Amino acid sequence: MSETLIPLLEAVEFHRVITEGGSTYPWIVTATDGRTRSQYVVKLYKQDHQYRPNNKEIIASVLLDEFDLNTPEFALINFSENFISTLSPEIKLRLEGIDTKPKFATKYLPGVETFSPSLHFKELSKYNIESIYAFDKLIRNVDRRIGKPNILFGESEAFLIDHELSLNVNQVVIEKVENEDWSYLKDNNPKSEHVFLKALKEAKSLDDELTFDTFDFYLNLLNPRKLIPYQEKMEELNFEVDDFVDIIRYLQIVKEKRPSFIQALRNSVNDE
Repeated sequence: MSETLIPLLEAVEFHRVITEGGSTYPWIVTATDGRTRSQYVVKLYKQDHQYRPNNKEIIASVLLDEFDLNTPEFALINFSENFISTLSPEIKLRLEGIDTKPKFATKYLPGVETFSPSLHFKELSKYNIESIYAFDKLIRNVDRRIGKPNILFGESEAFLIDHELSLNVNQVVIEKVENEDWSYLKDNNPKSEHVFLKALKEAKSLDDELTFDTFDFYLNLLNPRKLIPYQEKMEELNFEVDDFVDIIRYLQIVKEKRPSFIQALRNSVNDE
């Protein structure tokens, strides 16, 4: 299997801890494939994390590309004993209880800005927020909200990050989707409200039709089985991959129920 499917890199230099990066406190490190070096943001997950966060991050990254949405380039980065020996005692202590397998990382993007709730629809419209909202609903992402937007803005591109709490799919969820039960799309909790919901409602109030046509187009083209090689690669690297089966099945069913799902998306924005 191609090594470029999931690039496997070696960390060679520690830079700093991102203390504002949530509970995982990601690191910025330089990593290499043996030829070139680049800086990456590395997520540090606990051993035996029940949500399979590395799988979720990789699956979401692959799916984002399928929907023509942006996320930083991803890789898995190994922390060798040689690299760990270069760390200060204080930084080395942060690795206690952290999974020793390769760690999910995304390429560091200097010069980008985080989301500001003061932005209104006209400023956000160039970022395809309609498809971002729809994508988050597809992957059942509850973690892109005002208090934690997990989105970086470039001059004309939005980069979506941090998907470890998405794609929590089981047989109960699958049965609901089979029965076209989209009740989870409607979130009445202001604390967990999607970061773009207010802007989308603003767009609707300006008589702009929220069709989700672009997202619908890509959902129709989606082949969930494209995830199988990633499942096989993660298994080769000794990750637990049982969640891939349910996620692939879930995506297949949503695609089959596409008209109903798209209408539910419209209703989730249009309904008061």
